[in-house]
Amino acid sequence: MKNNLKELFPEETAGIDKYFALVAETNQVSGNFFQYKLLNSTVASILSSLTLSRYFEITKMTPVEAVESCIKSPKLRALLLGQFGDYGGNPNNATFLIQAGVSAHYFSGAYYPVGGTDSIAK
Repeated sequence: MKNNLKELFPEETAGIDKYFALVAETNQVSGNFFQYKLLNSTVASILSSLTLSRYFEITKMTPVEAVESCIKSPKLRALLLGQFGDYGGNPNNATFLIQAGVSAHYFSGAYYPVGGTDSIAK
């Protein structure tokens, strides 16, 4: 997907790289947050104070703010924000944590059964 976007928007190559890096970073720090929930509270508290400041910064960032920080093209911004229907929120009000998770899900491509979802049961 990344290379396809760069072909379609060659003037946004650096921004596309920045966006994909932000998505990867967001998913990494989210994973750390949830892993810390498995630890005892003392250890989790120490690790959180040392390593989760970026996680809490990202929780305050909306998808629109994140995309605008990387991308100049209105068309590419709209394309990258197009998955908001998957999480049912307004990208102006949601947290980028959700957008990053959904976006990463599609980075390798998406699939839909020929004949629609009814064909799975057949």
